[in-house]
Amino acid sequence: MDPLSYRSLLSLTLYIACAGGILGLLTTFGWFLQPARTRRHGDGSVTTEPGKSPLLTASSWFLIGICAVCLCINFGAQMSRYFEVQHWPAQTMYEVIPLGTTTAFLSVLILYFVIGMHRHRGVSRAFGDLFVTLVMLGCAFTLNYVLGLDPSGRALPPALQSNWFSTHISAYMF
Repeated sequence: MDPLSYRSLLSLTLYIACAGGILGLLTTFGWFLQPARTRRHGDGSVTTEPGKSPLLTASSWFLIGICAVCLCINFGAQMSRYFEVQHWPAQTMYEVIPLGTTTAFLSVLILYFVIGMHRHRGVSRAFGDLFVTLVMLGCAFTLNYVLGLDPSGRALPPALQSNWFSTHISAYMF
């Protein structure tokens, strides 16, 4: 099997997403179980803030990096399928579902930074990492299902041979 084929790239994405999901679960539980720091101020007041953990922070960033790698490999799979079937891969469920996982990886990366989860610590960072973890595991299970489908590609019918086809399907998936 060609290492740059659609099927092998989807399999690689599946394995990397599973590894990222396991790391994400460990990181999430680490943030939840980390004790909070208590500070006493000169005026007698006490504040509680999340503790700083360089290991958990690095794990969170590594989790986001794994998600970005999954996005790149999955996008590479889409390009590989494009060259195999000579049209944007969105005709069969074997092609459309991985397009959905590509947009899921892209969406989670955009949301993670737009919401500002990369700046948080403690329990709020745990929820951000849990969000990324659930998306990665969901994509892994979805790709596992897709690899069991019929991989045969066929030519587009004349009604779908439009310049708007790829734009419409991609926007719909996103």
